[in-house]
Amino acid sequence: MIAEATGISTTVWTILRAILVDGLIVGVIGGTMLTLCRENVNVWRTTYQIAVARKRLKTGDPKRIKRGVQTLLEIAIAKSFRRQEMLDIVVEDFFRYYFGKNGAPSDPTPAPLVEVFVEALKSVLGLPRKDDNGHSLNIDLHQIRLALEEKSEKSIYLEKMNFAGAELWGCDFTHVDFSRSTFENANLGGTCFRHCGMEFLHLDEAKVSYSFLDRRPTTLEDCLLAGSNLDKISMLPGPPKTLQLLISSGKDLDGRMAEALTQRGAQIR
Repeated sequence: MIAEATGISTTVWTILRAILVDGLIVGVIGGTMLTLCRENVNVWRTTYQIAVARKRLKTGDPKRIKRGVQTLLEIAIAKSFRRQEMLDIVVEDFFRYYFGKNGAPSDPTPAPLVEVFVEALKSVLGLPRKDDNGHSLNIDLHQIRLALEEKSEKSIYLEKMNFAGAELWGCDFTHVDFSRSTFENANLGGTCFRHCGMEFLHLDEAKVSYSFLDRRPTTLEDCLLAGSNLDKISMLPGPPKTLQLLISSGKDLDGRMAEALTQRGAQIR
């Protein structure tokens, strides 16, 4: 009827309809295929980047390790739905691989790895703590060791770090300067700080406790403690006579704070 009304022959109309209708369908299908191809290319590219980054992490070469960590954390920032996955890879393939205690002797951390550790930790703690769906990031760094020699006059500088909510139980830190850092709601059960700078820390609801795995309480040994709100810590439930927090030779711990801690009971010494 349209052909008759417009004076267009049936043959010409058939051709036009094929071009308009079928061409539109082909265009839609082609656009969909192009979109799918682009998505697949992005997925393959990301998968390749992750594989290369993980290989770099295991090389032992500080420069290559640093590039691997950077690649994974760039993906974590760009793709929030994969942020936890990328963080878990960095933790397992870098932090635990090179700094995990695993029953190893308490040797000093090699200097080249200390630099990479500090840069990687800053990047990890700088990640958004929630994804687009409001899910919190789980930063689990338990049972790691970062240490200079016992008699060292230097420190590893980790000032003004945001450890809020992080899992740090059972760690060993020697000659690490954490001054003005935040440990709010962090789990410090059985963690040992030796000769550490811990001035002006925010410790609101930071969890301290005896660790049965490490067979020790949260320990502050010969640390600088001026200005830190130790009275705001939270002790995890445990047997009444079990020591949860041990402060040994705490420097700069003022009388008011010492009295406040004493009043918390025999689980603090």
